[in-house]
Amino acid sequence: MNTRERFNAIMNFEKPDRNIIWEMGYWRGTVNRWYGEGLPKTHGLSLEGDPGQGIRAEAFPHDPSSTTRERERDVHEAMGMDPPIVALPVNLGPQPFFEPIVFEDTDD
Repeated sequence: MNTRERFNAIMNFEKPDRNIIWEMGYWRGTVNRWYGEGLPKTHGLSLEGDPGQGIRAEAFPHDPSSTTRERERDVHEAMGMDPPIVALPVNLGPQPFFEPIVFEDTDD
């Protein structure tokens, strides 16, 4: 089974050949510590940020064209994780969009 077939089997309460190997994410500081402990730094973390900032992993839908969020790839490769969820850059909010209505305009 591939990852999609496993995911669909799980969602349909069927028995897959094995569970999906995904992680939701990691803290930036943890990944940097793992680099210091020997994790191969093939891709690295491209964006600077707070050590407590979350870095997306396989189970978190991610838009590959995002320039403000990144997905961790070194842990993914070192641990042999399954292919990740990819999100399309589509607005999934309410359709049609609501028009803003100003009920009162004050100086506050």
